[in-house]
Amino acid sequence: MTSAPDYSQGVDAERALKFAVQRIRGDRVQIIEGIIEPVSPTWDHERAAKLVRRQIEDRVDDLGCVEGSGNLDLPGSSNWYVPDIAVVPEDLARGGGALLPDQTLLIVEGTSES
Repeated sequence: MTSAPDYSQGVDAERALKFAVQRIRGDRVQIIEGIIEPVSPTWDHERAAKLVRRQIEDRVDDLGCVEGSGNLDLPGSSNWYVPDIAVVPEDLARGGGALLPDQTLLIVEGTSES
């Protein structure tokens, strides 16, 4: 007979949330202040990100970096972001995992008046 897990020491909520969002199939999600939210930008939002990407793409290439919207972990918080644009060294972008803030050169998050 298998015994039940021992949760007497508690569950690390940050770790559990971040583990869960990495395993959601289909839609991309992020965690903002402990709430799981789908990442579903509007076309206006995508257009704004495209305009920024066009402005920085030559410099990003010169630096040997890539720009994209991969996962960004913020250790010590319940946040797991999918920024609109992140600029990271090309070698770090190959692993497929989440990056940490100190591994990025630039983070862009578009917002709206609402």
